Amino acid sequence: MNLRTLRTIIELFEASSAVEMELDNSTIGKLKLRRPEVGGAVVSPAVLPELPSIAPTKATSVNAVPAAPAAPQDDATLSSVNSPFVGTFYRAPNPDSDPFVSVGDRVKKGQTVCIVEAMKLMNELEADCDGVIEAILVENGTPVEHGQPVISIRPA
Repeated sequence: MNLRTLRTIIELFEASSAVEMELDNSTIGKLKLRRPEVGGAVVSPAVLPELPSIAPTKATSVNAVPAAPAAPQDDATLSSVNSPFVGTFYRAPNPDSDPFVSVGDRVKKGQTVCIVEAMKLMNELEADCDGVIEAILVENGTPVEHGQPVISIRPA
């Protein structure tokens, strides 16, 4: 199991209403996720002995992911479309299609602007406002993190 798969499992756990989840895998051993009283999943250090670089030394929220590149800071009025989970960013519905949007395109609230694939599921992300595409912040086919801005929109 790679780090990307582990993060996806954690994201799915966080999105569920489960209080505790335990996986037993011959490759990694046991993985146990549980929600502390203050919220957020916790990974016990003993759970991932072969991945010491990501094992916390004390209970830590898994929401602490590396900082994602921020949307352009030149204008505080910009809106950003953020990835709701760890996955792969795609600009088009398939490799042979035109991109959903390009820089300079006008979009309507609710219009599909990209796809984030997670665990073989294609999830369409929509514009949260009417406006103009200011920037596409991620290269097509690259991994994205939870909460990472992927498209910047200047509201109309």
